[in-house]
Amino acid sequence: MKKIFTLSTEIVFLITILIAGGCSSAKDNKAKKVEIYLSSVEVNGEIHLYMKDSNGNEATDSLRTEVKAGGTVIWRIERPGGIKKIDGIYSKGERNIFKKDPSKIFLSKRFRLKLSDDAEGEEKYSIEYYLEDNTKKTIDPFLRIPPID
Repeated sequence: MKKIFTLSTEIVFLITILIAGGCSSAKDNKAKKVEIYLSSVEVNGEIHLYMKDSNGNEATDSLRTEVKAGGTVIWRIERPGGIKKIDGIYSKGERNIFKKDPSKIFLSKRFRLKLSDDAEGEEKYSIEYYLEDNTKKTIDPFLRIPPID
């Protein structure tokens, strides 16, 4: 009986360690992944791009999204949202953040950018997209790497 109690105590202790370790690494991964959701919105009779990110920021036509160096940014179309597809996402800056342009995720309408560990500063980029009526639009938001505390 004493051996069973000792063994079960050890198992509970190991599970506790694994759960605690898993929670902290999940928190770190979440902080390094940012999703940007895109939809269209009408303002004074004109169609604009409405963006919100998983950090809780939102804006029409000009969003500043913060992501940690070494992190991942995913752009996705909200449904229904008035946007048919993203045609491309391109750097307009000095490539401090965009070492290469984001790529389309296979069999998806989403785009992904994996940042290098030495990415820094702020960079303007372009999102080229098509509305549901096939009108092509371009907008120029920003990505920003916050300074390390």
